[in-house]
Amino acid sequence: MKLAIALLGITGQSCDRELLLMLGRADELTIYAAIALKKLLGEAEEEIWTLAKNTEGWGRIQAVFRLEGTTRVDIKDWLLREGHRNSIMSEEVAYFCAVNGDLVETLRNDADEDLLDSIGELFQALVAGGPAEDIRDLADGSQAAVLYLQKVRASAKLTFPRFLAVRALQTLVDERRGESLRVVAWPVDAQWQVRTGAADYLRRPPWPTLVTEQLAAEEEQVFWDACRVGEILEMDVWPARLERQRSRKSEQWYFLMQTDSPERVEQVLALARKQLDLGKVASGPSLSLGLGAEFADDRAVDFIVQDLGRFPGLGEDFLRVGLTGRSVRLRNMTLRALSAWGPERWPRDVSQLLSAAAAREPDAELRQEMWRLLTKCS
Repeated sequence: MKLAIALLGITGQSCDRELLLMLGRADELTIYAAIALKKLLGEAEEEIWTLAKNTEGWGRIQAVFRLEGTTRVDIKDWLLREGHRNSIMSEEVAYFCAVNGDLVETLRNDADEDLLDSIGELFQALVAGGPAEDIRDLADGSQAAVLYLQKVRASAKLTFPRFLAVRALQTLVDERRGESLRVVAWPVDAQWQVRTGAADYLRRPPWPTLVTEQLAAEEEQVFWDACRVGEILEMDVWPARLERQRSRKSEQWYFLMQTDSPERVEQVLALARKQLDLGKVASGPSLSLGLGAEFADDRAVDFIVQDLGRFPGLGEDFLRVGLTGRSVRLRNMTLRALSAWGPERWPRDVSQLLSAAAAREPDAELRQEMWRLLTKCS
């Protein structure tokens, strides 16, 4: 298929445009379609933009990068509103979108409320950074930060993307330097404006009320953002996560186990016994890594077991499930939990179960770890 697309770019006709746009929607073919369109049409900015708007993943990233240097106002606007949004790696294109979308110039002018939210998401990705350039590489990054704070502070609208963006910017100029390993070399005056402006914005009284309201939101992203903001404000969002899991609206097992309360762990375990097919999870061993939708329950038990090491005596049945788990990862997590408990706190039958598990373990390295742990019991 890739060869066919390449040949279309060389020998095709303008009428092949629609075919290339259709094929380019496949993530792994987007870059080939973009190159073919460029060869076929010469000027293919509109077509490449169309690809960018209709793809996800690395396909969108590749298409976005081919909009470099655009002079079109509508494409610049799209880069700031949508270009960074993706199912993967928003950080990969955030810097590109900020530069080619003229972020600072946009913030100097009137930016509507929706655009301020989108730019808030862009700032989060810029601060998070990654393998690509980020806000620390942005020549006018300090201006952008100051202008954004001025805009959102002047607006009566409060949204989570704005809160999280301002919080991210705050970490960059934190005088304690404890929250950001990579600080910015911004002018002192700009850092002061960001620091004081962010503190004022994040202290606004309505934030806790908004979090409480949105923890009941049906939309998944709104719920996740509400949890993040609530945690930053040191609110207890754990009950909302438990209710979310109880209603099966989303998977919350990992976050539910991020607690120091044995009573809460008991609630998680009770819910897991009702919702998860533990028999299927314990139908191993195999060499599977536990990937894919069919291993959703296995991953849930992973999240539970990996934190049971902090709660000796709780969830013994989950450790028994883990010893015969279908995935290598679950069996590994189970060994770590047992090691953290120490043999003196193991249930009576665990040594025998561990010995039997070691005898049939298909992964040589994991089998060695099982025998090593057993020697501590002797």
